Amino acid sequence: MTIFRDKDYLKIKEKLESTNIFKVLGLENYEIRHSNFLAWILDPYETHNLGSPFCKKLIQELFPEFLGEINDISIIRERHNIDILIECSNDILVIENKIKSKDHFKQLQKYREKIEDIEDYRQKKKHYSYLTLHGEEPTDTSEGKYWRIVSYEKLVKKLKELINDIQETLDSKDFNFINNYIFSLEAYSLKNHEIHHLAKSLSNKYKEELLNLKTSPETLHLKKNNDQRSIDFITENSSFYLGNGFFQKQNHLYRAFSKGLDKHGFVIETVGEKQTTYLGFSKVYMTEIPFGFNFRFDNKKNILQFSGGISPLAKGQAENPENFLIRGSLVAAIEKFKNLRGFKSKRKNPEGRHIGLFGEHIPFNPVDYEKEPIDKNIETFLTNNVVPLANEVLEIVKTILEENKYEY
Repeated sequence: MTIFRDKDYLKIKEKLESTNIFKVLGLENYEIRHSNFLAWILDPYETHNLGSPFCKKLIQELFPEFLGEINDISIIRERHNIDILIECSNDILVIENKIKSKDHFKQLQKYREKIEDIEDYRQKKKHYSYLTLHGEEPTDTSEGKYWRIVSYEKLVKKLKELINDIQETLDSKDFNFINNYIFSLEAYSLKNHEIHHLAKSLSNKYKEELLNLKTSPETLHLKKNNDQRSIDFITENSSFYLGNGFFQKQNHLYRAFSKGLDKHGFVIETVGEKQTTYLGFSKVYMTEIPFGFNFRFDNKKNILQFSGGISPLAKGQAENPENFLIRGSLVAAIEKFKNLRGFKSKRKNPEGRHIGLFGEHIPFNPVDYEKEPIDKNIETFLTNNVVPLANEVLEIVKTILEENKYEY
């Protein structure tokens, strides 16, 4: 049976062929457009005529502790550079909206202090919410006691629930517009729509056919039959990979690996982040040390290659002369790593810029880790297969640094 006759494929194709104004205008990843939509749908006096009870429930999803009235609500965009500012009789609600970016240095503190300094707000209760796709924490962790972390995942779930309750009384144009937004957000930003689950299943079921379709030069028929969009969606949002693109940022597993590594105290390298073959990372307290780890996925053997070694000095590291000495000390002490599992006793280029010290091949089939909760599954994988060896390596590195009286 060909993928083109599969009922799940036809569901995906039907969804993607439906005209979606947000997708047509390419607005799905622009924070300013999401803020505009939120300001519109949270305002009970806007053209949707959803009313105060509806809007208040949605506002309370963003600010659960808010119990005030919204009869005289005023929603303002970009005042004092704040994404969404909501003025009520006795409350001030502040939303900092992040889709793809992170907050800048002390950005949240700056906004909060600005609000607290406004004379008209002095006697009002202030509420601050940091809104991201999946509930990511802000860069400025010191503001955690002031800002509530909220997610589009939960907000959209609440919006769907509220919309379905009033579907019969809601104008059909508004209903379709709101559902267009929900689909665009789930399909292209959150990547948690039903069609994502169908894509994963189809990728596993028709992997050989998909491989032929993606590598064959004869793809014109796909465009003529409007299948190109659906095939691209399936291969970009599933466990189908042509090898070198596994760690592309739009891959749903990239986020899971990033979050899992973060929970174990590692940070993703930003140098060379545009390449998608490898995922480089290091311990958070050793980012200035020329030593790191990386993953590379072998899709033919379903193996995750985990390796580590001495790296060349990055631009920022090269500005500190001591880092040249640290790298030299690490190179001179390579034999200290010889008892590691996967130690490379013979290196292709022992004097090269990159000096690999160990390499471990870990069985890894992406399909096994795509069942919900994906993030938790990957975190468990890292805990069992990566973290113990990484910690063993780091203890050796720390010993070398301490013996040479280097700080890290």
